[in-house]
Amino acid sequence: MRRIKLEPIDHLFDWHKSSLRKAIWVSRVKLLRKELVPTFGLQAFPNLYFVNHVYVYKKPSYFTSLPTEIYGSHYSSLVIRAKVDKDYLVCG
Repeated sequence: MRRIKLEPIDHLFDWHKSSLRKAIWVSRVKLLRKELVPTFGLQAFPNLYFVNHVYVYKKPSYFTSLPTEIYGSHYSSLVIRAKVDKDYLVCG
C-alpha cells in the first residue's frame, strides 16, 4: 500500500492568482464512485462524483459539512483521469 505524504499547502494560498485562494472550501477527497448523469441539451456538468473528505484544508465556519456529491464538467482534467479509490485535491 502506497503511503501519502501530507504536506502543508499554505503556500498555495499566498499566490494571488491561485484558484485555491479564491475557493470557499478546499479538501483532499477519496473518489468513491463516479457516474455519468443523463443530460438534456447542453448541460455543463454531466459527471457526478461521490467522494469522502479525507482532510479539509479550508472551510468557512458557517459550513457544517462539505458536499459528498460533486459535479464535474467534460473539460475538467479530473474527468479524464479520475480513478475510483484515489485521492484528489478539490475545491468549490
